[in-house]
Amino acid sequence: MADKKNDKLNLAEDAAPVKPAKDEKPKKDKKPFFLVRFWRAVTRWFKELKSEAKKVTWPSFKQVCKSTLVVVAVTVVVGGLVMLADVVFRNGLSLVISLF
Repeated sequence: MADKKNDKLNLAEDAAPVKPAKDEKPKKDKKPFFLVRFWRAVTRWFKELKSEAKKVTWPSFKQVCKSTLVVVAVTVVVGGLVMLADVVFRNGLSLVISLF
């Protein structure tokens, strides 16, 4: 029993942080030149981009064609509705202006 307590005490003493002497300045890690850091960040970004692109489930050609046709059809319909609203409002406004 006594041995276990001593072991715990020794572990606690070993885990205590070591303080530098008063004369000694703490060492600072020098950062690499900013272009080196920038280049590393860019290469890391492209590596991550490549790995994420591999995880993507890409649509088939048939799915792309169907989706494109849906987008074109909806665009034509909405464009027609906007054009119709424009004609109605323009004619309505000219009618109101001609009354005064």
